[in-house]
Amino acid sequence: MRFLWLLCAFFYLLSPSLLASLILHYDASSLNGVNDGQVVNSLVDLSGNNNIANAAGSSGGVLRSNGIGGAAAIEFIGSQGYLSSGNLGLTGDVDFTMVGVFNMNIPVNGFSHPYGISPIPVPVSEAAQANHIVVVEVQANQGAGRLDFATGFSHDVTLGNGSSFGPLNNQSIVLTLTHQSGGPLLSTVDFFINGDAPGEGILAGQSKGFTSSANADILNLDNGQFFLGGGGISSSFQGLIGEVQLYDEVLSENERKNVESLLSQKYNIDGNFTTVPEPSSLLLLLFGGLILFSQRRFHFSGSKF
Repeated sequence: MRFLWLLCAFFYLLSPSLLASLILHYDASSLNGVNDGQVVNSLVDLSGNNNIANAAGSSGGVLRSNGIGGAAAIEFIGSQGYLSSGNLGLTGDVDFTMVGVFNMNIPVNGFSHPYGISPIPVPVSEAAQANHIVVVEVQANQGAGRLDFATGFSHDVTLGNGSSFGPLNNQSIVLTLTHQSGGPLLSTVDFFINGDAPGEGILAGQSKGFTSSANADILNLDNGQFFLGGGGISSSFQGLIGEVQLYDEVLSENERKNVESLLSQKYNIDGNFTTVPEPSSLLLLLFGGLILFSQRRFHFSGSKF
C-alpha cells in the first residue's frame, strides 16, 4: 500500500498528459558503464522515442558524478557536443518547451550554447533568417553575458540588457524556455530561470527585448535535430549540463513549475517552484489516500475482534 501511495504522489506532480508531450529527455544520471571523469560517447533518450544523442564536434563531454548539487552532470570544456540521431518532427511555427539544468561558464568572448534545434550543426552566422536554427545562447560579447533565444544571426529575443546573465555565471540553474505558435517571436517566447519570469525574483529588473526583426519574425523550424552543448556550433557551451527535457507543447504554469520543482529537488537548486496539482493528479492522489486509509481501518478493526 505504501508503494501505491508513493505512485500516486508521483502523479500528483506529473500528469499523464505531460508525460505524453515529452519528446526528448537526456539525463546524465541515467548513464550506465561510464565512470567519473570518462568521456560520454552517447546519451540515451529517456522519453521513449529512442532518439539517442551521439558525440559530435571534437568529442562528447566528460561525466562528473557529483556535477550539480550532488547529481551527475556532463562537463563541456571545448567544442564537445551531441547531436540527436533523428529529427524531432518540429516543423514551422510550432509550440514547444525546453527545460534544462545548467551551470554555465561565460567565455571570454563569443557565445555559449546550452542547446538548440537545427537540421545540421551550423555556425549561427550561417542562419541569417528566422528559421533552420534555434539556439539558447549566452553572448559574452554583450557586456557580462546576455541570455538570448536566437533564431538566426541577430534575430534574437533577449533577456534584459547586456549583463542579464552575469549574476548567474557559474551558478546552477533550472532554465526554461517556451515558444507559443501564432505570432512574432518577441510575443511568443518566454524565459524562466529558477521558476522566475523576467521582472520576478532572480530576474527582477530584467525584461524581454529583441534584436533585428525578432519583434516581427515568426518561427519557421525545418524539422531538425537536437544538439546539446556544441557539436560544431561556433563558440560552444562551457560548463555543466545535468539534464534537458523537450516537450512538443507550451506547458501550463502548473506543469512547468511541477517539472522545475522536481529538477530543483534533484539538483538542490533553490527558486520559485511553488506547485499546484493538476485536477486529474489530485484525484489520483486522493484515491490512493482513501485506499491506504481503508486498509489501515480494516487492520485496526481486525485487531479488536
